[in-house]
Amino acid sequence: TSGVHIHGLLGFFIAIMVVYFRSYKKTLREFFFSTDVLKFGFVGSLIFWTAYPGVIKWLPSMLDGNVFGSPSPLWAYVAVGIVLTAVYLIYYFSKKNKRIPYLASFSFVLIVLGFTTYTTVYIRANAHTPMNENNPSDMARMVTYLEREQYGETPLFNRRFSQEPDKIQNFKKYSSDLDYLWEYQIKHMYLRYLGWNFIGKDGDSQDNGIRFSQLYGIPLLIGLFGLYYHWKRDSKSAFVVTSFFLLTGLFLAFYFNMQEPQPRERDYFFVYSFYGFCIWIGMGVMELLDLVKKELTGRKAELTGYAVLAIAFLMIPGNMWRTNHHMMSRKGHYLAWDHSYNLLQSVEKDAILITNGDNDTFPLWYLQDVEGVRRDVRVVCLSLLNTDWYIKQLKNEQPYGAKKVPISIPDNQIEGIQPVPYEPRIMELPVPLNVRDRWELAGGDSAVQNIVDTVKFYMPNTLQFGNVKGLRVQDILVYDIIRTSNWQRPVYFAITVQDDSKIGLQDYLEVHGLAMKVVPRKSQNAWLNIDEDVMQKELFTDVQTPSKEPALGFRWRALQDSSVHFDENQRGLLRNYRQAFFGFAVYAINVKNNPKESAAILDRMEQVMPHRILPLDLDLKSRIASIYKLAGDQARYREFSQEIVDELAPQVAKGFTEALASQNAYIMLLEAYEGIGKYDRALALLQDIQKAYAKAPGIDQFIKQQTAQITAMMGTKDTTAASK
Repeated sequence: TSGVHIHGLLGFFIAIMVVYFRSYKKTLREFFFSTDVLKFGFVGSLIFWTAYPGVIKWLPSMLDGNVFGSPSPLWAYVAVGIVLTAVYLIYYFSKKNKRIPYLASFSFVLIVLGFTTYTTVYIRANAHTPMNENNPSDMARMVTYLEREQYGETPLFNRRFSQEPDKIQNFKKYSSDLDYLWEYQIKHMYLRYLGWNFIGKDGDSQDNGIRFSQLYGIPLLIGLFGLYYHWKRDSKSAFVVTSFFLLTGLFLAFYFNMQEPQPRERDYFFVYSFYGFCIWIGMGVMELLDLVKKELTGRKAELTGYAVLAIAFLMIPGNMWRTNHHMMSRKGHYLAWDHSYNLLQSVEKDAILITNGDNDTFPLWYLQDVEGVRRDVRVVCLSLLNTDWYIKQLKNEQPYGAKKVPISIPDNQIEGIQPVPYEPRIMELPVPLNVRDRWELAGGDSAVQNIVDTVKFYMPNTLQFGNVKGLRVQDILVYDIIRTSNWQRPVYFAITVQDDSKIGLQDYLEVHGLAMKVVPRKSQNAWLNIDEDVMQKELFTDVQTPSKEPALGFRWRALQDSSVHFDENQRGLLRNYRQAFFGFAVYAINVKNNPKESAAILDRMEQVMPHRILPLDLDLKSRIASIYKLAGDQARYREFSQEIVDELAPQVAKGFTEALASQNAYIMLLEAYEGIGKYDRALALLQDIQKAYAKAPGIDQFIKQQTAQITAMMGTKDTTAASK
């Protein structure tokens, strides 16, 4: 298994236990209170050490000719000699009928053979592929790849070691390292996952807890029942399985030393531990069958046994299928394909597209490499832009003939590039005269007024260690790419890129579909600086047949299908669509002063992604209702207002909470009551708002104004009713 994942190496100790207890007929007491436990520990450690670091780290280093800090071409011959010696020993010990030495030699060769599957990585790295992660094209880089050096090292005992700002902020929630270990690393990052699998999972969002009503804890109870009887019937094999369960569970939770937050759920880290518990579930069902046999006889026992099996099947795997199938099904999942296509088609020919991480990068590479879509675009992934090998590939490679990414840093300085000390300051990017002329010619009179001769922006620090401020490598490179391109290549940020990764250029971005183009024109924010023609064609053109070349228009497959489940990451991508629509609608109001057009844009959003199927965030729903109000579409305004009331009123009725206040829930509900004409409820809510925000500055004036406004609306309503 070392050729698949080194996680499997933990099975060595378990396998040795099985061999020991099969070979030596001793009780657990005899094992623990004798020198056997020391022998077992020594042999187990020796075998584990032979595989790791022996085979996995040292053998490739020998082939590289540099191990233990002693470079020499002779190391490669030593590595080959070790493997050939092991092969000979297999032959020798088989002739001598030496079972244990034969098994040891044969196992060593199998470990080496399993590990040789990594040669496919080496071969691929030398095949000039468009994307070559880590560039393991020679043995030295192959060793770096295998040892996962780019991920750094994790200390074993310092629990809260990260210097990242978001993690430092989270550390404050815990009183000590021990508290952090128990509350987050064990309870949240292991026991919660155990509960997911055998009690029930509370949804598919990251950090969701346990929900008893999913599996009713039945798998857990049956597993504990099986655990009890396993120890009662066969303590030695129970000790083996328990060791396996703990070693691949609690022990790993301690060893991984995970920092909060994690970019994704890590339940897959503990899959072997869950396998171990599944063994006890099977044993629990077996024990139930044995109990039936003891209590009943003949045909009655047989039929009851079948009934127990049927019930166990329905209540454990059957119930798991019931609760997980829809969530796990990939039926109708076109979003990754379509979102990536739409993002690629949001940029011009030969563009440089800066993306955030895995979810908005790998699907783009798939479309380019496999489907042949927009191979002219160079995708620059920020999370990888902190590595030297990736920077060199962007600078020097031309996949499918695409242009190189303009980077001015020499290759010898890219090697081993690190963050640098940096004090925030105003940065400048000159705009050549010919570029200004080109932009002014393309943009008309309004562009002439806004084009600048120098882009000036405040570039903040993105790292801080004590009083020392610094820049990440990715920030250094983003600035260098934009400066070096010198306005000759269009540079875009994907809509998925956060503001803290835009090096302070937010005022010089122009929205194009799902991307934001760096432009020599300043605005208050990107959403007031939209390429209207591009945006209109992207959002209002339905693409049936995708184009491999630049072509405006988006794909919206399966977004109207209520049977398709979109998980948390996919819902995040859907928010990108809605951000584009809503931003365009706000642009129509604020820049064009055209509420009717704004409402039409929101109608189009509802057409391609109905909110009855793909629910809206409350805040966005409230903002949409406000736009329909401005546009005079009372039917839509009342529809959205009623939905807000239906969702928020029951929550507010339970009493004031800080969570509701932070979500602006009280104001949203107030506006919604006004929207559906429930003025009496709006006035009553004002009393709650005054109590809840009694210490807020200006609250009395706000209440007075709202009271007068609502009273006036009530009078208008009464007058209208009387006239009718």
